[in-house]
Amino acid sequence: MPRAHRLAILLSLAFGAACASLGVEVDYDPEEDFSAYSTFAWLPGRAPQTGDYRVDNPLIDARIRKAVEDNLTAKGFVKRTDRRPDFYVKYFLAIEKKLDVYTVNRGYVDHWGYRISVPETRVREYEEGTLVIDIADAREKELVWRGVGKGRLREQPTPEQTTRSVDDAVAAILKDFPPGGASRG
Repeated sequence: MPRAHRLAILLSLAFGAACASLGVEVDYDPEEDFSAYSTFAWLPGRAPQTGDYRVDNPLIDARIRKAVEDNLTAKGFVKRTDRRPDFYVKYFLAIEKKLDVYTVNRGYVDHWGYRISVPETRVREYEEGTLVIDIADAREKELVWRGVGKGRLREQPTPEQTTRSVDDAVAAILKDFPPGGASRG
């Protein structure tokens, strides 16, 4: 696989082949009236460059933005570009190296024929991707909802599989937005 192609697809946000392996956490302001929201826009400005070519990838940025917009419009929200929306959306992406440390008992038979169990500790390095989607009230300029998805990154062999993985991750994160399940549509 050409290096440029591999770089473009390495960050797949494939928190596994299915959303079951994506850990999602949601927090929100229980005092906020989410039923008053009907329009959204992206918070102006871009995220600062991280220096990680996988996070700073404009192809991943476009996929995440499209997935967020598709999810919100499917829930009945309307994207605004001409005037102030009811809420702003912003996302953050990070990749972190993690260690998986575990111990297994290895069974051996000694030279007298006795079974011996010897603990063996193993260490594996992996990368965990985190996608944070924030919703901020446009009038108050306050964060009112945050969804966080975390999972192990896997390399995706095609751009189509990368897109599908991003779509699945965003859908899992936004599944319970707005709180209470009241969509606009």
